Amino acid sequence: MMKSMSRRWVLFLSALCLAVPAMAQNGGDPPMESATKEAVLSAIARVVKSNAFVPGKDFSGWDAFLEQRKTAITETKTQSEFARAVNEELSEFFKASHIVLVTPQAAKARIERRTVGIGILVQAEEDGSLTVVSVFDDTPAKEIGLQPGDRIVEADGKKLEGVPSLLGEEGSTVTIKVLVGGKDPKTHTVTRRKYNNTRIDTLTWVRDDTALLKVHTFDISYDRKKIDALMEEAGKAKNLILDLRSNGGGVVLNMLHLLGHFLPADTKIGTFINKSMVNRFVDEPRAIRPTSKRSLPGPIPAFSNPCPSSPARSKATLRS
Repeated sequence: MMKSMSRRWVLFLSALCLAVPAMAQNGGDPPMESATKEAVLSAIARVVKSNAFVPGKDFSGWDAFLEQRKTAITETKTQSEFARAVNEELSEFFKASHIVLVTPQAAKARIERRTVGIGILVQAEEDGSLTVVSVFDDTPAKEIGLQPGDRIVEADGKKLEGVPSLLGEEGSTVTIKVLVGGKDPKTHTVTRRKYNNTRIDTLTWVRDDTALLKVHTFDISYDRKKIDALMEEAGKAKNLILDLRSNGGGVVLNMLHLLGHFLPADTKIGTFINKSMVNRFVDEPRAIRPTSKRSLPGPIPAFSNPCPSSPARSKATLRS
């Protein structure tokens, strides 16, 4: 049990924004056994010390750092509490790092693109409340009229303590208190159910000569062929607007794919690397084949919510 469970935990060395789905698979928030905690922490140490790379950062100090803070992690009761405690320590140790531990439920939902919940993408606030970043279609949240910017402050009469407060089994209910634009709070009772957490990228013509490209994510649901087709259509426009609002970041290579449609092939930009890539580069330097994608002429306005934690969001302005 311990071995299979530890394998299902996923440590992402990627560019992920701190906007997360308020979701759970069947079973709500499962308990976390002590043996599983130790197995996962050992796996994290192996990954960090063997794969992680940041110029000037010594990752060999992770074990000593963790030992000083281990009590807060080992005292957690559930998988979500454990993941949150570990991520707090990862953030403290790596500062602006993009190393994130996700629970087995979240990893499964990320791959299958289906989950159980009320259907929102949220930003956790310091006081434990959750600000709605995006609302998925055909979900309980959509049906009660939740909008980006709404803030959830209570669940079942209790003050929120982050995303775990909203977790629950399929078919269970939760009563939430929502602040809308700083006005009097509204109370809604919703039933958790399965929903598709994929958001479809679109190209919309806002005027005869102006198109708006909406890209929802750079995570694994980012569809390169879809983006290529949309950009082919966008080539007919005199003006193009890029909308990255509520884009939670994701895989840097996907962000680079999008940039390839906008920037000249010889443009120097950063990328995401790990220790093995650095070692291969040092041992076998190679020339990089230029991209065949053409860049679009003229200024391109881009919309984006603030999310400083993600390099996959840092190119939002592109070219102005």
